Amino acid sequence: MRLNPPKRFTFWSSLVIFVIGIVAAFGVIPFIPGAYGAIAAIVGYGLLFAGNLLKGF
Repeated sequence: MRLNPPKRFTFWSSLVIFVIGIVAAFGVIPFIPGAYGAIAAIVGYGLLFAGNLLKGF
């Protein structure tokens, strides 16, 4: 399997989604339930994973 570096937009957007998800999962953001925060963290990580696997993403 060959990995490719993700584009800058993909990297930064996945990082922002992941950080917001982690912060929400720990309950720091009161208006976002913890389950949605965990889902957002998984989506952010999945976006970064897809950016590494798919060329030009």
